[in-house]
Amino acid sequence: SLTGGPSSGETVCSGSIEICWSGLDDRTPTNQLSYSYRADSDNSSEWNTTICHTFSLGAGQHTVEVKAKDISGNEDSTPAVATFNIDIVDPSISGIESEPNAGSAIITWTTDEPGTSQVEYGDSVTYGFETTIQQSLVTSHTVIITGLNPTAVYHYRVKSKDSCGHETVSSDYTFTTSEDVTPPETFFISGPPYNGKACDSNVAG
Repeated sequence: SLTGGPSSGETVCSGSIEICWSGLDDRTPTNQLSYSYRADSDNSSEWNTTICHTFSLGAGQHTVEVKAKDISGNEDSTPAVATFNIDIVDPSISGIESEPNAGSAIITWTTDEPGTSQVEYGDSVTYGFETTIQQSLVTSHTVIITGLNPTAVYHYRVKSKDSCGHETVSSDYTFTTSEDVTPPETFFISGPPYNGKACDSNVAG
């Protein structure tokens, strides 16, 4: 059985992984068992008494298999197996789009793995403002920027960070907010009610 290392289905944030194991036999003491191990489709190791090994693996899904052999030469027909994922790369960002109006803008993009969502923005490539990080890990991202000036050019870039802390920042993009065509509203805040009656010719305004 595996006694150390990633669990099946777990995502690991490093390509260097130590995995440990142990065995049990009805006649051979545990400290006299020998083991053979391999990762993915690699050749199995020579039989030895090692109970831990550090594997150097690339990004993606991997399977490690370990089997024991007793002093009589009997091999375990049901090896211990762990399948896990290694994440050592930054998210890939694509499909960046903006939908501005007079005072706000909706920014959308996608990533190839779940990540956080944040936008830096401003009137130049130095930005100066950023939205609050959306901590939910998603692949379809939507961020709304508010408090913008009408008919203004804004620079922006998007940022996403995966569960392992790998962050990708996009290149610079721009959008232009639209003209403010919404008229103000006017209303009374004091005086007689609508269609009401005033009992004095001097009505407070």
